[in-house]
Amino acid sequence: MKLINIINRLGRAIEFLLTGQTDFRVITSDFVKAEIIDNEVQAKMAMQEVNAYLKKNFSISLSSPVVLRLGEVKTLDWKARLAARFKHLGNYTSKQLGELLTHEITIVPGLERVKFQSVLCHELVHAFQVERGLLKHFKGYREGMSRWAEYHFLCDHHRQDEAKRLKTFEMIIFGHMLNRILSYEARSGRQATCRWLAEMKAEN
Repeated sequence: MKLINIINRLGRAIEFLLTGQTDFRVITSDFVKAEIIDNEVQAKMAMQEVNAYLKKNFSISLSSPVVLRLGEVKTLDWKARLAARFKHLGNYTSKQLGELLTHEITIVPGLERVKFQSVLCHELVHAFQVERGLLKHFKGYREGMSRWAEYHFLCDHHRQDEAKRLKTFEMIIFGHMLNRILSYEARSGRQATCRWLAEMKAEN
């Protein structure tokens, strides 16, 4: 940004000396962090930040490629729609072509940056679960784990009110699992909670 500002000032000065007027400006909007995510360049920049966050805070990183799209999100799962209060903002699917696994994430465009990233954080955890074969027989805990990462992302980005709302879905199995995971974390710590979820077996 400092370099761009210097170039803009220099360009305006030269143009003013030559013409007596200036509207010189270097446009780099696609590569400057935007408050609203409405294009794929901004979406990919946001994903780089979320990947770094998940690796640092949860030791979560992906080996398989992620295809991130902006678009309409459709789901046939009424429980998922209800859990999101009918505002389904993101969706995760995977494709297996032989030995090649590809993660596909769709998020609605036009979300404010932190909100977009919190939804992306949630979906990337689902991708991690698929890669590692985690919680195959625990649909509630799968969603709870994704909400857990989303919850901390929101808290760490000063969105405590939004984070608290994730804890209020007590009537839905996906929601109260978050509170169970948070309780375990409060007793045992972050890393122990990651291990607990990774090692959860059918008998639990």
